[in-house]
Amino acid sequence: MYLTYILVILFLPTADKASSPRKYYSSPNHYFCEITPVGYIKDSKEKLCKGTLYKIDENKDTLIIWSKFLTNDDAPSQVYITNDGKFVVTIGNWNKMAQGDNIIAIFDSTGELIKKYGLNEIAFGNDIVDSTKKTKYENLHWGSNFKFDEDNNILSLKVAKKFSMLKIRSQGNELRIVLKTGNFFIPDSLTMDMITDEDKAEIIKQCLKWAVIDKEIPDQNLLLRQNDTIISLKNIDTCLIPWEEYGLTVMTPEQIQNKADSIGDFVCLSFDTLACEKNKIIVGINNGWVKGENSTHAYLSGGGAVFEFYKYSGKWIKEIRYRWIM
Repeated sequence: MYLTYILVILFLPTADKASSPRKYYSSPNHYFCEITPVGYIKDSKEKLCKGTLYKIDENKDTLIIWSKFLTNDDAPSQVYITNDGKFVVTIGNWNKMAQGDNIIAIFDSTGELIKKYGLNEIAFGNDIVDSTKKTKYENLHWGSNFKFDEDNNILSLKVAKKFSMLKIRSQGNELRIVLKTGNFFIPDSLTMDMITDEDKAEIIKQCLKWAVIDKEIPDQNLLLRQNDTIISLKNIDTCLIPWEEYGLTVMTPEQIQNKADSIGDFVCLSFDTLACEKNKIIVGINNGWVKGENSTHAYLSGGGAVFEFYKYSGKWIKEIRYRWIM
């Protein structure tokens, strides 16, 4: 799954009005959206800013995709664009990040508004105020960790549990929004006994693609130094995986330990965690050392990752919970 991280910390505009038109780019820079504040739009009856989405072609020429009035009375605080240009998301209002019914607004490929949200609609009982009425709270820092799931067109973010006038709080409630509809992402209900061998195989394949094909697993060079890449059947012995497609040698945990006892320490892949937690499957993949019975080495290398898998409309969606390295 391809994830585009689009924000670590929401910046807080300091000027009362947006000073000039601004450009916001997708990643990579194939599209950009130019925001024209109200004060720069002449003879307009609309008291709203204008957004114009451009595409940059292979010759570096620009093509206007759409140009529409947005929902902001001056300008948004920030703008994000999916890599394919199909969706534009505006965040907050200039110098009023937490005020209004449009702190998140989603636009489609023609610039039409899909949906917008106010703070009271996304906070779900957090320590908030009615930001549309109490203007002294209009600049609360409320969100962080914005990112696009480009494969599934889902926007995810964290809504702070406690709101601050001074700084963003990294811990918060996870929120996901399906861009096509603007609705909240609600995964299918899951229990471990509902997960078939075919489901497990699909989950494992996505993890292996990330680790082996895309070479994203920490300390992947350790595996490349060996003649073969070994994977343990721990927790995945019933999965039907075309191991040869990944260049893997499959062994049981007992066979792996016997090999280490015989030839010495080596590195192998293993799935140390495969469990159900509420409506998600937690999977942990490890790139670690197997020590022989007589080994006295202490290793500070290797690593892994823990994933969360959700099932939505019959499709498995992967998100990285965290990575780690020794």
